[in-house]
Amino acid sequence: MIVRALLFCVLIGFGLLPILPFKLKGIIIISLLLLGIISLRNKKRDNWNWPILLNTTLFILYLISATYSANSNEILNKLETTTSLFIVPIAFLCLSTNGSMSKKILRHEGLFKKTFIASSTLLAILIFIKSFDYGDYINKKININQLSLNLDKGFYWLEDHPIYLSIYLSISMLLILTIIRDSTARAKLLLILSFLVQLFILFLMSKKGVIVAFIISFVGFLLSNKAVKRRNLLLVFAGLVLSIFIAAQFMPDTLKRFKEVFDSKSYAKVESYSSTSIRYAVYNCSIKVIKASPFYGYGLGDVKEELNGCYEKTSSVLTEKNLNTHNQFLGISVATGIIGLIVFLSSLFFIFYMFKKNNDLEALVIMSFLLLIMMTENILDRQNGVICFAFFLNYYFFRNSIKLN
Repeated sequence: MIVRALLFCVLIGFGLLPILPFKLKGIIIISLLLLGIISLRNKKRDNWNWPILLNTTLFILYLISATYSANSNEILNKLETTTSLFIVPIAFLCLSTNGSMSKKILRHEGLFKKTFIASSTLLAILIFIKSFDYGDYINKKININQLSLNLDKGFYWLEDHPIYLSIYLSISMLLILTIIRDSTARAKLLLILSFLVQLFILFLMSKKGVIVAFIISFVGFLLSNKAVKRRNLLLVFAGLVLSIFIAAQFMPDTLKRFKEVFDSKSYAKVESYSSTSIRYAVYNCSIKVIKASPFYGYGLGDVKEELNGCYEKTSSVLTEKNLNTHNQFLGISVATGIIGLIVFLSSLFFIFYMFKKNNDLEALVIMSFLLLIMMTENILDRQNGVICFAFFLNYYFFRNSIKLN
């Protein structure tokens, strides 16, 4: 009974990830590990799923790089932040030895998905209510910059950067695509309404990288899903275009942020009001730093120091914001070198090959979305991003390993 209750707590806990207070998210990871350890008590133990340890690759690379890094305080902070990259695979490794527990987890997968979608919908509604503090959409446009700042500092019981809030909403909408076909008529209506609410808030928060990654993943899912009829496909595309048009009318700042990308001025000088100009300068600095130590990088603890050295020579705007590389792959290269990046990408190639072999479209789309986000954000530099990435990566690996066996 206790084990069953713990299992449901873990599934619901991860489902509530979008609206859980920051301090409680670590408890969910510990609960998952505890469930894994309890699973080892099963006398009829199945074979260990050793390949899942491949998902600890990045954490091990960080550990190795820490041996030639000088800043010990930064090392400890980074390792603490990324601990889930090690704990979650270990937990699922333990769970894999218990066939009965593994079947229960897969059997109740729907509970996790429905909880995640419901909590993301609630998150979207809370953001919508909060947005009226900064405009009313008709007489006064929403001040997106002030809204984003408020969300990051804290609203209601939540405190998270709009990028991570946008990631939760995007994953929720992609999960809706995976369950809507087999839902009842009433459930389909609720899921469509949930999708539209979350899509509106996604555009409202105006995080370009997340929006582009979502659209690519969304279109990729529809084109790859043979069950989607051509007529329905056209209707969905028409709805997406209409949503973008509506967003442009009610949220002109969202459109303005995308126009920045195509403005040549964004690449001439670093301006505090232009996120595109800042990113361009950050990418240039990141590449310069990598070129100075290409093979092994600088070690996990010295990344910030090396980047700040380049920022100081480039613009005072960059030094004021304490910026990372804004690209996870560049960040890994600065810390562990090109060799470390190649090792990490090789592990991902094997994982995606397994997803493809099992025709697991859901896993391919969700993980592709997260990798696309990593092209514009260092989601593994914040604990919220680490937990989200570690859970989905290891859960899908766990699920596909069971299918192969």
